[in-house]
Amino acid sequence: MSASLGKLTVFIGANNTELLTELSASTRAVATFTSRAGQSMQSFGRTMTRFVTLPTLGATAAVAKFGGSFEKSMNTVQAVSGATADEFALLEKQAMSLGETTEFSASQAASGIVTLSKAGLEVNTILASTPKVLQLASAAQIDMAKAADIVTSAIKGYGIEASQLGRVNDVLVNAFISNKVEVGELGDAFRKVGPVAKSAGLEFSELIATLAQLANANLRGQEGGRALR
Repeated sequence: MSASLGKLTVFIGANNTELLTELSASTRAVATFTSRAGQSMQSFGRTMTRFVTLPTLGATAAVAKFGGSFEKSMNTVQAVSGATADEFALLEKQAMSLGETTEFSASQAASGIVTLSKAGLEVNTILASTPKVLQLASAAQIDMAKAADIVTSAIKGYGIEASQLGRVNDVLVNAFISNKVEVGELGDAFRKVGPVAKSAGLEFSELIATLAQLANANLRGQEGGRALR
């Protein structure tokens, strides 16, 4: 009987050892699986962040950046300019591009395009002129809409072809840079004396140079314009 008990004890002990070994191996397998599953979930999370979350946030940021004022301005452009769908897409793309690459926002660029559209400029002329207007606005530290208003008032008041807007813009920028005069003051002076100077046969560039010299002598804005009448 004792011999049988001894054999049973040895058998059970041996089986316990084998069972513990198998349990230990199973535990390691579970740990390995858990670790790999965790790594897979992390990888999946990174993939979702890269391809879903970030693009979504980017789109949201774009909407926030361009915002309602941009949309409102572009709606006005569409209504005023008479642009086709393709032409409007080009104008919208230009405004957004200027907002990305210059000191002005897309909404500010769009407001300049609105002013050019209201002045009756063709879409192709607007596309060519907007970067020039931006140059004037940047040099004079004024907003795009005001810069566009000054330039379009000059070409209309002097009967200059819209295709020459770039040249008119350059004249205004050079006068501003070379003299102690604000572009807004030149605009005010021009409105006062422009038609008279045109009737007298004075070239636009000569008129602006004269108004700039008067500004240097502290005859600014409308006061400078009145001095030439």
